[in-house]
Amino acid sequence: MVKFALLFIVIFCVVQLTFAARIRRDNIFDAIYQADDGSTTMTQDEYKAKMRELGKELEKKFLEAINQASQND
Repeated sequence: MVKFALLFIVIFCVVQLTFAARIRRDNIFDAIYQADDGSTTMTQDEYKAKMRELGKELEKKFLEAINQASQND
């Protein structure tokens, strides 16, 4: 009887994880499709400017993380 209970728990957990992964994946795909509706276009210069801005932001966050890690030591 205990084996059946453990088997039920394992199957229940697998099903729950499968549903959770599917819901999360669907939400991500929905967000991508909504963002890529084709209504906005970006010129090459605007794209480069956005990439530079992203690079500067990532560099700033990286340096903050490094400084915080070095202060914790």
